[in-house]
Amino acid sequence: MPGQLFNSPEKQWVRRRLWLPTLRDFHSRFLGEIKYLTFAGPQGHDLELFAIQQKLIRIENIRIWENAPDVAKRLVQKYGPALKIKQGEAFDLCKAKNEKSFFPFHLVNLDYTSGAFHVDQPRRLPTKLETVQMIINNQEEHATSFLLFLAVAAKADVDNDLGRLFVQKAAFDLAKRLGKTEPLFDLTRDLAKTYPETLATIVPCIVIRMGGEHHFDTHCIGKAVYRPYRSAKTTILSFVFNLEYENVPLTLSSHQSMKLFDESIEDRQRKACALQLIDVNLKIPRRRRKIRSKQLP
Repeated sequence: MPGQLFNSPEKQWVRRRLWLPTLRDFHSRFLGEIKYLTFAGPQGHDLELFAIQQKLIRIENIRIWENAPDVAKRLVQKYGPALKIKQGEAFDLCKAKNEKSFFPFHLVNLDYTSGAFHVDQPRRLPTKLETVQMIINNQEEHATSFLLFLAVAAKADVDNDLGRLFVQKAAFDLAKRLGKTEPLFDLTRDLAKTYPETLATIVPCIVIRMGGEHHFDTHCIGKAVYRPYRSAKTTILSFVFNLEYENVPLTLSSHQSMKLFDESIEDRQRKACALQLIDVNLKIPRRRRKIRSKQLP
C-alpha cells in the first residue's frame, strides 16, 4: 500500500509529540467538556487518538468539516452516527450562519495539505488565512479561549507569484518593525531551500496579529516542519497556538482597546520568531535497510 500523506511517521510524531501534550495540558485545566472542530481526513486519525485512545474528547462533541461525500460517509461508518459532519469547503462554512451556531470550540484543527498563500486572483487575504480569521472572529463572539492547530504545505511552488506577494509584504513588515530581516533576505535566495523557514516565521506573526485584533492574547507554543516519508516534493509546517480571550472595558473605543494589545502582540511575535522550529525528520531515525550478503561458493 502506498504511503498516506495524512498518516506518515512524521505526521504521527506531530500528533503524539506536538498536539497531544498540548491537548492534555489544556484538558487538565479545563472545566467541562472540550468541543473540537477538525477536518479529520479520510481515516480520522486525530479522532482515534484524542477521543478513542486518550478519551480527552467525546465523539458527540466533535464537528467535522469535510468536502468529500465519500470521506464523510466513511467517517460516520467508522465512528458512528453521533459524529457530526458538515459537508462543504471550510472557507464557505466558517461564514455560514448555520455553522456559526455550533461555535464556540475549545480546540480547532485546520490541517491543510496545500499552500497558505495560494490565490487565483487579487484578494485582501488568501482564503486559508481568511478562514482562520473568521474562526477567530466566531470565537470572539463567545469570548472563548481555545487551542488552534494549523498546518500548511510549505514548498515554494505551492504558493503562486500572486500569493508570494503576501509573503514578501509580511517579510518586509517584520524587517522594518521588529528588525527581523532573515525572512526578507531569504526570499532573495533559493526559495526551494529557504521557503519553509520563511513561512515558519511569517505565519505565526500573522496569526498572532489576527488574534490580537480580536482580543485574544495569542501565543505560538509549537512549530514543526516535516517531509512525509522524507519526500523531496512535499514539505508541511505545523503550528500550535494558544488563544486566551482578554475582556476589555466596554468604555474603551475599538482604537483604544487595540492600543492595549499592540505591545503584547509585538512581544508575542518576537517570541514566536525565536521559538525553535522542530525538524521532525531529524527526530525519526531512518529505517535500516536489510542488506542481504551473497553466499560465497
